[in-house]
Amino acid sequence: MYRDKRIQALKPKTFLVYQCCMLESAGQESFKLPADAALRDYGISHGTFQRAMKELRNAGSDLLYAAQLAGEV
Repeated sequence: MYRDKRIQALKPKTFLVYQCCMLESAGQESFKLPADAALRDYGISHGTFQRAMKELRNAGSDLLYAAQLAGEV
């Protein structure tokens, strides 16, 4: 499904946050997904959200945008 090895290596909860980010971004390079919106809209706790965002940043700052350009989401 996802060709990028960085995406394949994500932990399950991080992958969930990744997918939520993709939905929120709506194809834009820049977007905001506050932790309270993640809890309200997707049921992701604040701690889980913070850990997942840290893992996504460590995986590569271009990870979300690259997947959009490749049409993987």
